[in-house]
Amino acid sequence: DRDVASIRRLPASQVQEWCGNRTLEYKARISALQSLRRSMDADAEEGKIQDLKFLQDLLPEDEITTAASLPPSEADWWCKRQVHVYRARIRALRTLHNSAAPINASLPPEILAEIFTVTHMSNGWYPLPITRVCHYWHILINQTPQFWTNFLSVGPRYLRPAAPLFRAFALLKKALEHSGTS
Repeated sequence: DRDVASIRRLPASQVQEWCGNRTLEYKARISALQSLRRSMDADAEEGKIQDLKFLQDLLPEDEITTAASLPPSEADWWCKRQVHVYRARIRALRTLHNSAAPINASLPPEILAEIFTVTHMSNGWYPLPITRVCHYWHILINQTPQFWTNFLSVGPRYLRPAAPLFRAFALLKKALEHSGTS
């Protein structure tokens, strides 16, 4: 894929900026495809697709050619599929963007896990929001038994009686599953 080839040529310091720019490009393509679908709905009665010149600056030429060559019903399906492809690429770029963050590149996973564990122990904070920062942190926290063992021992505010019982049980179950034999 072109994205992978492009990223491999970039210095680490430029990966995040490149991912951001590429994400904006893909969002513009999604918007163009959605506009194309709307215009096809209007043209469906005539059985043809209108002039696609308005897409020239937004979509690659091969995609415009493909859309123009299809009957409206197939073009609609093709547009939906392309939107799905671009959304998947955006998700991958976001993961790459976050994994290229300086903190992730400069600190070994053991140090980062220790920071999370110590911070959690001292504050008794709810661990799940930090698992949503990026995919790398999510994996790191879920694979650090010490974090979850300490989570059980500290008893954060989310396990207090005021919390809904189903939430407390779900969190307790997650902590027990991830605490391992640490």
